[in-house]
Amino acid sequence: MSSQMTPQEVQTRLNAHEDICAVRYEGIEKQMTGVNARLKRIESMYLKIGGGLIVTLIAGYAYLIDTIKQLLGGQ
Repeated sequence: MSSQMTPQEVQTRLNAHEDICAVRYEGIEKQMTGVNARLKRIESMYLKIGGGLIVTLIAGYAYLIDTIKQLLGGQ
């Protein structure tokens, strides 16, 4: 029995391998689409939280400055 494959056998195995890989990559692409959607939601959430923190800090500093002015006798 020869260990060499005929060109037809090689082509048949290569075609089967390509079909299997196509299915596998299709699954990977679907997973990556889901991951991208989740990352966009997380990014949006972080931007909203960051914006809220900045607004809160600015309001807090404004309140602090106003309180200090009042304590020092200013208007």
